[in-house]
Amino acid sequence: MSGDDQAALERLGSASPGPGEAELSVAQLEALLFIAERPLSRREIASLAGVDREIVDARLGDLEVALRGR
Repeated sequence: MSGDDQAALERLGSASPGPGEAELSVAQLEALLFIAERPLSRREIASLAGVDREIVDARLGDLEVALRGR
């Protein structure tokens, strides 16, 4: 992943609501996956977004459902 991509991922990850309330929206997840130069693991997404892997798993499920309609 290039430095520019890493910086963009970190900016997206820092867009959480506030301390102790880290969240990841479906739109943020989709953006992370779209701009990444390679597939990202759940662990990488969680780390970049500053959320637990359980949140990543939930948003991946939400994204899967959302993409079925496109």
